Amino acid sequence: MPEQVFSYTKLLFAISFLISTAYASPHPGIGASPLTSSEKNLFLARKGFELGLKGTSWQIHQDQSLSRGEDDSSWRFSNAQIPTAQAHLKTDFLKAEMSLEAYAKRWTRDYSALGMDVMGSRLFAQNGQRGIVIDIIQPKKKLQLRQAVFMRKKSVVIVTCSDEQATFEKSIGQCNQLIKNFSWAQPTSSPHQTAF
Repeated sequence: MPEQVFSYTKLLFAISFLISTAYASPHPGIGASPLTSSEKNLFLARKGFELGLKGTSWQIHQDQSLSRGEDDSSWRFSNAQIPTAQAHLKTDFLKAEMSLEAYAKRWTRDYSALGMDVMGSRLFAQNGQRGIVIDIIQPKKKLQLRQAVFMRKKSVVIVTCSDEQATFEKSIGQCNQLIKNFSWAQPTSSPHQTAF
């Protein structure tokens, strides 16, 4: 009889553990609960920003693991409505502060060597934050891209959307919405705050 009680105790513990972890975040700083599902938002508080997926057809790419290490700095997205469209988010941390314009110039100067042509760029502001948007084509691959670069002190976030040139006009609205859904997290005064 004591063995049977012990088995029930183990079973109850296992069930309660599974239930509690099923709704837990897979990695600190990344929300994945019924209230903050990864299908709706990519919360990266430890990185200092949030990228909302709500109101778009973007979702974290199927093979993209959310339980990534502390040093991982990029995420891929696919679009449920437009299968040819893709998005990519990359973070960067600078050794020294520089202007947004200087960073974007440094970032794009090698594009011609990669077979890409910069069609234009412009500064913009949203939610009290500055960014720069860069439109690019890659003629050999018949791709069109839009990049948005956000910077806060030494922290940089780059959101890139790409699609075939023939269908880019269809996906540009989804790309723009993804960019609009970006926001920096409120700075904290914690002495243990990470670089982002």
